[in-house]
Amino acid sequence: MKKSVGLLLSAAMFCSGFSGLAGCGTHTTGSGGGVSIDPSKEVISISLFSAGFGTQWLDDLLNDYNATLTGNYQFNRIPENTNSIDTITDQLEAGIRSADIYFNDTSDFQRLMRSEGILLDLTSVWESKPDGTETTVRDKILDSDVYERAYSYDGKIYGIPFSQGMSGIIYDHDLFEDANFFARDDSTENGLTVGIDGIEGTFDDGLPVTMEEFIELCDTIKGRNYWPFIYTDTVGGGITTPVMEIIVGLYEGLESYEATIIYDGTYTSPSTGVQTEIAPAEGYRAFEIGEGRVKAVEFLNDVLLNEEYFDSSIQGINHTASEEYFLYSHSAGRTRIAMTLNGCWWENEARDAFATDARRNGAKWGYGMRDFRFLPMPAVEGQSESMNGKYVFSTNADGSVFALRSDDEEKNQAILDFLTYFTSDEGLSYFARETGSMPAYRFELSDEDYEAMTPFSRNQYDYLMNENTVILRPNLIEQLTPINYLTTNSPQRWSVVINGFEYELAYDAIKRTSAEQYITALQTKYNADSWSAIYSQVEDVLS
Repeated sequence: MKKSVGLLLSAAMFCSGFSGLAGCGTHTTGSGGGVSIDPSKEVISISLFSAGFGTQWLDDLLNDYNATLTGNYQFNRIPENTNSIDTITDQLEAGIRSADIYFNDTSDFQRLMRSEGILLDLTSVWESKPDGTETTVRDKILDSDVYERAYSYDGKIYGIPFSQGMSGIIYDHDLFEDANFFARDDSTENGLTVGIDGIEGTFDDGLPVTMEEFIELCDTIKGRNYWPFIYTDTVGGGITTPVMEIIVGLYEGLESYEATIIYDGTYTSPSTGVQTEIAPAEGYRAFEIGEGRVKAVEFLNDVLLNEEYFDSSIQGINHTASEEYFLYSHSAGRTRIAMTLNGCWWENEARDAFATDARRNGAKWGYGMRDFRFLPMPAVEGQSESMNGKYVFSTNADGSVFALRSDDEEKNQAILDFLTYFTSDEGLSYFARETGSMPAYRFELSDEDYEAMTPFSRNQYDYLMNENTVILRPNLIEQLTPINYLTTNSPQRWSVVINGFEYELAYDAIKRTSAEQYITALQTKYNADSWSAIYSQVEDVLS
């Protein structure tokens, strides 16, 4: 029997301007390293931005794939290119090619697509059927309509999805059970409340359904001498922003949410029902009417920045240290931590920390032995009815793959064949098995692979399989309008200027000013004149 990874309800949006917390770590997992190369063959090089996912999955895939090749070409992973996509674009436009294929942590290579003759047309990959069935790659890609729009220019498709940095609140399920933090209901068979989906016996049983219940949970955790949260302020803005995006999506609903990111569409006020048409030429109105952002700021201020809920004394540490604090908090002399703000990559990124914990405190604390899970965001008062009963998460980055065009058609075809293989069930399983995270595709994962994964990995899978799950893909949807990537000083969704000082993200602004000041600055940051200066740069493209 096979299990099919499918996201039945999803959306795509976000615009924090923060490029990929999933790109924070470079930990390489697995048994070895490197790709075996046949010196008699030409090499097609791959640059992998490994992020918290590591590199071993690609090494394993390439070693097995190369062994099947009979032509003149083989594939090798080279040292990763950690430059920004803008730097990579500048280099490629200058004729500097460091690789043939780029596995990138974001999807913002639209400027590169417009540079004639550089990228290889991947339309045939989208139309291929890699598994020997009638299912095309286009059919397998989650939110394929959005990805296709983002990756298309002049009738051709220049990218395919890669990783999806599913982010949110992660809780220690073992601690919740041991400390009895789950909500109880004696009328159900397992004695727990039915959770967001309202169905008894599912994986959200006992978790808070409303924001009021969530705050009560935090108070209970604190009252029993545990810390509700940990995250570090060195990446606080970046890791709190996806959580804020979830609040916005919940409150506004998908249509309104998208309209405020691409500055085009109908915004329906959750509080009044009044509809407002947003046009690209008047995109500043998206900032004036974004009620969901007010709710998100309130959550950030009242919960995530509430020093009753996290240990402010350890702020200043980096992201990997915060992961270690979370894992080691069970140790003697420390206050155990119930939840963390992070993404799907964190457990794989923290393998060394798990190993250290196991050496010090016993095997039961090692990688794959503890039960961590995503906590779905509870309902926000007054939220869009369309989001009721949904599990809503956000990505902080949507990874992509693009390739450079060669004058050698045999080489081009070899690249297309490899990328088609990557999108096969077999190819995608390399990534899932090794990293414990799910790529942005529907694919079949064997029971054996599923059972071999950690509880956290299986939890991701279960959410993605569930018809009530919605994934907001912020970085991706941002690429659907040239306003966000072809303009000087392109609009940033969360940045503000207060008292002459620019804050890139809400987290930093509110810590140093106030929630009220931040909201006012956000809603008034653009007017007709300032927006006109932005829009004039792409008016000819959009007209």
